[in-house]
Amino acid sequence: MKRNLVAFVLAAALVAVAAAVPMSAGASERAFVVKTNSYTFGQAPDWMPDGIHVVHHAPDPAGTNQIWIAKLDGSQSRCLTCGQPGPNMVPSARRQGDVILFHSWRGTNITLGAPGFGGLGSDLYVVPVAGGPAVALTADHDGYDNYHAYFSPDGNRIVWTHLDWNFVTGSGRGY
Repeated sequence: MKRNLVAFVLAAALVAVAAAVPMSAGASERAFVVKTNSYTFGQAPDWMPDGIHVVHHAPDPAGTNQIWIAKLDGSQSRCLTCGQPGPNMVPSARRQGDVILFHSWRGTNITLGAPGFGGLGSDLYVVPVAGGPAVALTADHDGYDNYHAYFSPDGNRIVWTHLDWNFVTGSGRGY
C-alpha cells in the first residue's frame, strides 16, 4: 500500500512538472484548429504534395469506386481510374506528385471486405496523375490480400501488408 502511494505521488509530481515546463524553442505554440470541410471525401483520403488537392475514392456514375483527385472544396474533380476495372480504393499520393498508389480487386475471383482495408483479394496499382492506364505492382492468386500500402518518405519504395490465406493447403501466412 505504501509503495502504491509513493508511486502515485511521484507520478503526479512528474505530470505537474511536465505541465509546467514551457514548450521547447523549436515547438509550435499555435493550437490546432478543427473545422468541418464543406466537401466530404469519405474514408481514407490523402493530400497531394501540392497541399491544395486531395486524392480519394468515390463511386463513378455506374456506382463502382474509382480514384479521384479534387481541390479541398471538391472543385476541379477529375477521375483517374474511370473506365478501368474496379473497385479501386484507398489511394496514396507519391511525394513527387506524379503517381497515385491504390488497391483494387481487378481480376480477382475471391474477395472479402474492401480493397485496401484488409480482407481478401486486393492487388496494388499505380496510376499517373496526368492520366493513363494503371500499372499492376502485385498480381497474386486467389486467397491473398495486399493492403495498407504506403510510399516511403522519398517516394522510391512502397511498404504494405501481404496476407496469403492458402485455405487449400493450410499453409497461408502474413508477411
